[in-house]
Amino acid sequence: MSFLALSLREAVYPPSIRVPIDIATFLSYVLPAVLGYFVIAVLAVIPQTHVLRLALWPVITLLSFRAAVSVDMSLGEPDRRFRNVVLVVS
Repeated sequence: MSFLALSLREAVYPPSIRVPIDIATFLSYVLPAVLGYFVIAVLAVIPQTHVLRLALWPVITLLSFRAAVSVDMSLGEPDRRFRNVVLVVS
């Protein structure tokens, strides 16, 4: 396998250490990504904000990626592991 395939595999599958979801984790990991998503949606409706949307895109993408790979939505239960994949896909 190539390095890129191994890196993507490590990013998509749950790492050995994830932060369990609670209020503090939600406020510091998930909420910034969700708010960024809504900011981009509002800017998409407002005319002449293309440059601002392009500038915010990498930041919001990194926030979303951080939330997807750092938060354990399954609360440590192996049979609820699909919840982590749902966060990555959304």
